Amino acid sequence: GEAAVGLDKDHFSIAKPDKPKGGVCEAASALLRDYVLLRPLWPVAQSTNVTAATAPTPPIVVNVNVDRSMLNGASPARIPHDLPDAAARFFGRSAEKAQVIARLRAREHTTIVAPAGLGKTALAAEAVRAVVGDTAASLAASPYPDGVVCLDLYEVHGSVKSALDELANALMGEDFMKQNAQPHERATAACRGKRILVVIEGGEEADGIDDHDQITDLFSALSSENRSLLLTRLSTQSAVSESISLTDALDETDAAALLDSLTEGRVTAEVRTRVLVLLEGHPLAITWAGNLLARRDESPSQLAAEWEMESLPALSDPKNATRTLEWLFNRSVRGLNATSKQALAAAGLLARAPFPLASIVVALGESANEK
Repeated sequence: GEAAVGLDKDHFSIAKPDKPKGGVCEAASALLRDYVLLRPLWPVAQSTNVTAATAPTPPIVVNVNVDRSMLNGASPARIPHDLPDAAARFFGRSAEKAQVIARLRAREHTTIVAPAGLGKTALAAEAVRAVVGDTAASLAASPYPDGVVCLDLYEVHGSVKSALDELANALMGEDFMKQNAQPHERATAACRGKRILVVIEGGEEADGIDDHDQITDLFSALSSENRSLLLTRLSTQSAVSESISLTDALDETDAAALLDSLTEGRVTAEVRTRVLVLLEGHPLAITWAGNLLARRDESPSQLAAEWEMESLPALSDPKNATRTLEWLFNRSVRGLNATSKQALAAAGLLARAPFPLASIVVALGESANEK
């Protein structure tokens, strides 16, 4: 696709470039870096007759896909293995899970579209782990041997620049092109030629409305060898052919199994039936309600009765579901004292990354010594 440029060279002189910055040398280096020396995508053996001994072994390749700024003391390229947060136990969504796994194994860009709380992240976590595994060896043997990177647009409040900086940092280190390049340039250089999977959580945060960034600004930094898995509430952010939509809640069997795993038989069959009707198969609501019922801080029967009397909107209504979830959350923390609520609020500010308990002590101040 590059435009041809005529050179005053013959077959002898063209093989000996005058200087490293010359057009011939630049073009040859780009060809080697971006195509010839890329690690090949070896197909997964489909036949049971193919064994480890007979399967093709990828050659050992020297990684020359390094930006020139790397020669000035920057960190070397790395292979991240960043996986989405997995649920303790995963229920249902077997058809959608199979679809996502098949698309990721085929190295296809994929988008999971669903309203809040229907399990986009849990589904993505199951599928990504099925494809790349939990070990360095399984990652190296996967379609994404150069790594998996998770970007959370909720955490950066929809800032594509911040997300691109995180992407470059994950692949090449924080010192990579830090002094002389914008986030988009850093990410573009870091992603070039790498067979990576970029998982993007909270795509709707970059909806392009008002002063928000656009998700396309993030995608434009990826190279042709990269693949993306986008999790969003907006169907408009992806082509229909690349999208897997979660439009329905869990079916009755899976919803009951999830609730039973959380309550561990601590509620009667009568209350269980009433609560399942109220929860409408909504995974997040089932999780919160199950934990609340299992605590036995209050009568499960009384909790169900109060919920029935509140006349809350149906969880199946995506425009009003948050009101019901808010009611559940408020009931979950109602028994906490002021100090505990303050600690919970402090933890919420740091929840997306590991943090020391000392930070909660600082947040509580004089309350830290209270029981």
